[in-house]
Amino acid sequence: MPVLEEIQCEQITASLRQFHQTQLSAVDSVNGVMSDVSIIQAGEAKGHGILVTAKSLEGAISLLQGKNLPAYITHTNAMGDRLTTEIGYFSGFYLDGERIRARSFQVFDSFRKYKAEQFDQLFEMATLLPENFGISLVFEARLFWELENGEEEEYAGRQDRPEDSLFDLPSVEMLSIQSADFVDNPAANSSLFSSITKNENMKTELTTAASDSPERKAAEAADIAEAPQPEPVAEESTKKSTRKKKLSADVEEISTEETLSEVQELEERIDHRDALISDLSDQLATLKEQIENLKVLFEGTEEIAEDFAAETPVEKTNAQLKSEAVKVIMESNPATTRSAALLEVGKKNPEYFNLNQ
Repeated sequence: MPVLEEIQCEQITASLRQFHQTQLSAVDSVNGVMSDVSIIQAGEAKGHGILVTAKSLEGAISLLQGKNLPAYITHTNAMGDRLTTEIGYFSGFYLDGERIRARSFQVFDSFRKYKAEQFDQLFEMATLLPENFGISLVFEARLFWELENGEEEEYAGRQDRPEDSLFDLPSVEMLSIQSADFVDNPAANSSLFSSITKNENMKTELTTAASDSPERKAAEAADIAEAPQPEPVAEESTKKSTRKKKLSADVEEISTEETLSEVQELEERIDHRDALISDLSDQLATLKEQIENLKVLFEGTEEIAEDFAAETPVEKTNAQLKSEAVKVIMESNPATTRSAALLEVGKKNPEYFNLNQ
């Protein structure tokens, strides 16, 4: 056997030994690394009525070039402040057909140290069941219609699809990308690694180790030709309105409910304070009545000259004035609510809400 062929066989044998040692996996739990992770792919974003198209991916990859993207577990509080809850970061983003991948996910040492149980579960899932979960992006975006002539038309909440639109659903353009999160059912991603398999990883390593012979190049071309193609973009008639909004691929934070809860809590506190003031007013009236009764009991006796100034009428507090004004409004209009009455009093007499008087 020629010397060159012996060297090539030794290289291939060494590569095979290396793959058996690393278990042919894209997951390295020892170093806390995952490789070639699928970030987002073309198709319908499930549950959102929008499409991720080739244009969407081109815009996204330009935003991600040269950047590290923080990662979280689930989208909890995705629209809020999640500082110090990061578990790691993605880097090395590249286009792979009709999807974007990250060459590397690196876990933070702090996550491994302080969240050891979650770390073990995440990497065990990535090793054994990567098809059961994946990555979902959190991003700010705009929606538009892709037209047959290559131009765009703003979505702007319109419900009717333009006649010359390429798709039944509006396309999405990512304006900024905040994070890539591990979730159990990504809206715009099929699984953690998607089409990456152990066999494909082995082919890549063996190609690097062997020579650049014509036979090897022909084999590479055959591998590329037989590679599975991404699924075509799904087309449905569902339509949604909004021009520019914060999007999470799976979760949308509903701040309205939180605001209503805060308003309700504030109203309860105001009602409690007004009740206390009302009780004190009732107690004062009772004491005044007792004083009058005592005066009646002492009628006919010689009055004792008072050595203090005449009593001045007690001025009503802002709280009392506000309570009386609200009462008048609600009595005159039984259908109104206390909140509506408070708003009306606030418009007419804003000084009643000054708690210092």
